[in-house]
Amino acid sequence: MAKTMDPAFFVAWRKNAGLTQLRLSEILDANISTIKKWEAGTRRIPSYMGLLMAAIDKGLEPLGAEAMIEVEDHKS
Repeated sequence: MAKTMDPAFFVAWRKNAGLTQLRLSEILDANISTIKKWEAGTRRIPSYMGLLMAAIDKGLEPLGAEAMIEVEDHKS
């Protein structure tokens, strides 16, 4: 059985971190609708989110940021 984070815990963490849904979506490079669905409990919060939350709390920067390259966005 898969596990997911309690949405209420996620919302409380985000607010305690002083992040808006929009800012968190920018940090994670995720669509804001994804954040909203996680918080509403209509989409499972990925199991790795706890690691990302810890990194954000510690102010860590992504590894490989200097190796990021531009790609065409095929989202529609």
